[in-house]
Amino acid sequence: MTKLSLIEGETILREASPHPLSFLNILSLSLFWLIWGIFLFWFFNSDYWSSMASWLAGFGAEAPAIVIIWLAGVIFAGIMASVLMIRWRIFAIYLFIAAMGILLMYRIQCSNYVKFILEYSIVVLIIGLGITELYRRSHRYFLTNFRVVLQGGILRKMERTLRHEKITDVGGIQGPLGRIFNFGTITPITGSGFGMGTDQTFAAGGGSSGGKRGGVRGGVIAGGGQEVQTPRARSYHELFGVYPYSEIKPLFENLVQKDTSISYMQRQTEILDDIRSRIEKESK
Repeated sequence: MTKLSLIEGETILREASPHPLSFLNILSLSLFWLIWGIFLFWFFNSDYWSSMASWLAGFGAEAPAIVIIWLAGVIFAGIMASVLMIRWRIFAIYLFIAAMGILLMYRIQCSNYVKFILEYSIVVLIIGLGITELYRRSHRYFLTNFRVVLQGGILRKMERTLRHEKITDVGGIQGPLGRIFNFGTITPITGSGFGMGTDQTFAAGGGSSGGKRGGVRGGVIAGGGQEVQTPRARSYHELFGVYPYSEIKPLFENLVQKDTSISYMQRQTEILDDIRSRIEKESK
């Protein structure tokens, strides 16, 4: 999805795409598999595991224990990543990858589970890096004299079009790497609230007590929460990780400001024309 159908009188002023380092959060999902595989390879070949392995081997449970420990780490990481990124499909993908690995272990009748886990982790990392790069390349952002067009997605193509006069504010953010390599995220915010997300924090505590006298039990719980509005959208609904940030953000803001001023003047002109027409009708 790289072509844009232009409307009458429209010209493309700038085309942009995410910087290669902008999707580090997704890259970390693939990198986890390698880190976890290397750690387990070290652990299962260390003295910490040798004594336990000899005891488990007496029950024929050494291989299942290795698989269970590997799977437990994958499940925990999948849950944490899903919570932090607010996408439970990550947990489902982690489970699918782990299930495929376990199935492959038994299909090839693996004899060295520790070595297999490390090699499988390397393969998952390579595939993950490839998919992440394809996903990054699927994103295209077009700035024209009339609107901003946001595109993204591999299997399911997404496109969002926003006319400049509909944009009420522009949010921008750069991380440490973004400031070094001059890339960042620009979020267009509309009057309807598009482009705004919510950060929530919550703290709670509780206690309970009970006794046999009269069968009376009691409990107490207290909690509090905080909600903060912040500019945020999906990567295909904002100019995510665009490069060069220092050039694109001022250009985008100037286009929005120009159209906003023109739109305001047009509305004022329409009001004056309406007043004038009414006066003329009344004078007749």
